Amino acid sequence: MLDLDERVIDRAGLFVHLTAAPPVIRRRLLDRDGEAAGLEEVTALVTAYQRVFSTLADYTKVLTLDTTAGELPSAG
Repeated sequence: MLDLDERVIDRAGLFVHLTAAPPVIRRRLLDRDGEAAGLEEVTALVTAYQRVFSTLADYTKVLTLDTTAGELPSAG
């Protein structure tokens, strides 16, 4: 991740962090292929990703989009 972070910073890029509420992520995983970690584990992973992207935001641009509602904002 540190190598990727350095490359993004060097190129004046940004990270796009797609997230959703843990129950929504778990449901999507189950719908995709019938398997998913338990809700506690998914919640821990979401929390860990939030920490990572929060730290990255101190050094480079991070755009976080919450996809819980299933709709992304329009580009225009």
